[in-house]
Amino acid sequence: MQTKMPTPPKLRIRLALLMTIFGIAGCYDPLKIPTFEQSAPVDCERADFAGEVVDLTVYFPGETSRSSRGMLLNTKTLVTAGHAVVCRGPLRPLFEGELVIARRDAAGRLIRTTKRFEMLEGSFLTGSGARLDSAVDHISLEELQLHPDYAVLELDSDVPWNVEAPIFATRAPKYGDVMGFGIGPSDNRPGDIAAVGLVRGPRAIARVWTVTASDLGTTVELVPESGAVPAPGWSGAPVFLWEDRQWRFWGVVRSILQFHPEDSPTVKKYLPDGEVPGTVLYRASAAAKWP
Repeated sequence: MQTKMPTPPKLRIRLALLMTIFGIAGCYDPLKIPTFEQSAPVDCERADFAGEVVDLTVYFPGETSRSSRGMLLNTKTLVTAGHAVVCRGPLRPLFEGELVIARRDAAGRLIRTTKRFEMLEGSFLTGSGARLDSAVDHISLEELQLHPDYAVLELDSDVPWNVEAPIFATRAPKYGDVMGFGIGPSDNRPGDIAAVGLVRGPRAIARVWTVTASDLGTTVELVPESGAVPAPGWSGAPVFLWEDRQWRFWGVVRSILQFHPEDSPTVKKYLPDGEVPGTVLYRASAAAKWP
């Protein structure tokens, strides 16, 4: 049975599906994670995010459904991580499909709606998972930086609630900027929420380290500073820039990187990867221009 594909005028896909894993030269110099003299403003941890974080469950033909996060730009346009809509066997983008969107209303009730979607635009790089270890994965940091990871999805009908349009960032992030992201409505850890006075789930606060722009969009590397520790399933959560004393939407979470120094036991294969301590980094992506 032939799969129906979107019409060409609506399909503005700029996919970077690179099946080859890129090597790093033998003279690779271990990264030095920066520290920042001044901490993030206290009020940024208490200010609400400008927009609606939602939970997503995407269904893949012949595969197990997967959960991620996303953000509604309006009642029919959704943004998430690009790899959240990639089939794994074989690796290919899900140009159209079905998903469930979940959010909480003002009374705290969880509301779900099932929608068909069509991918309007996206960019992602295979092999850009949660660990960055040059000696094991042989993934070039430069290649990862040049390929952002996002997807813009158009729903077949409006979600059954009003959507507050996000406030968009007016500039590109720069070194030292404060950025934040949260996982949305599904988390039920009241202790974490009460600690920072949140209404939409725990959040992570980080500082901008590197900014890499290409014709596909922009990738930033973020150094964790405070708040919750992200875990699997945070992919696609909206990332906000602290600008003019408020959170402004900028992009989406791509991955949580576990960077291991070149002389780590991982390289020597003494311990399993999960038992090797490393430095955590966050990577986020943005389109050159959101719809």
